[in-house]
Amino acid sequence: MDRSDRKCMVLFAVIVAASFAASWLWLNTPGEEAYSVQNGLLSYTNRPPAQYSQSVWNETEDRIIYRIWFPSHGDATVYGLLAVPKMDGPLPAFFILPGATVTKEGEQATLGDALNELGFVTLILDQRGHGETGGIVPAFEMDYQLWLQGGEATQHMFVYDGLRASDILHQLPGIDRSRIYAAGESMGGNYAMIAAGTESHIRGLLLISSSGFKFEPQADPKAAEFLKSIVGDSYIGMLSSRPLLMLHSENDTVVPYSHALETFQKAGQPKTILTINSSSHSYSPEMREILEQGLSDW
Repeated sequence: MDRSDRKCMVLFAVIVAASFAASWLWLNTPGEEAYSVQNGLLSYTNRPPAQYSQSVWNETEDRIIYRIWFPSHGDATVYGLLAVPKMDGPLPAFFILPGATVTKEGEQATLGDALNELGFVTLILDQRGHGETGGIVPAFEMDYQLWLQGGEATQHMFVYDGLRASDILHQLPGIDRSRIYAAGESMGGNYAMIAAGTESHIRGLLLISSSGFKFEPQADPKAAEFLKSIVGDSYIGMLSSRPLLMLHSENDTVVPYSHALETFQKAGQPKTILTINSSSHSYSPEMREILEQGLSDW
């Protein structure tokens, strides 16, 4: 082999190595964060690590509660309460999306306290339009028009906030990352369904006094696609082998029990629905026993 042949061989090797390196980088470099709705299903992919701040809000002999806040889409700052039981870890955790008008403080005093007593860390959000998070939530029609024009719908941002809460729990020390769950009450349950359905690292779903949103059928295909994307029932079947627990009052005056059954029937196994004989809406002390029963093997 003469000198020119050897030069060609070296050049060829360099080109192959460079091509391999470029291919490896292309395959392994994370892409930019992406928001999309395809066939009526919402997706947020390539989320970067969550940035958040926290300070001690309250401490008792059995738990410490932090006020936590993080930037989110639409130039929003979302506020929450992170409650950590003083138990040996790593501990399982729930992020919780409250119902309409319910603040993080109100949710912590009811469902949050109950879950903490059962050994779960909880991260409860003030959803958009409420509490410290605040802001204006547009009507569905305005949100739809924004989405039609290529913008990000606020209805979808509700879900994104929940996903960011799950990301924060994954980053926190002392959390069992294989046991991070979603929970939602009433309206918040609809968004929790979507979050859990789209993210396999959310290992189960707790719904209280909740069902998917109900809309009339739409003749316009784009309107139908948008509404499908914000209805929890569109995603509940995507839980696959992850558990679903639903708690509901049989005579709920806000979300009829029949609506909850429709959602329940669309879910796969394993799933459980437990009831109390009451007309109350949202979590109540009467649910404490069936909550513990339903979560006994989580």
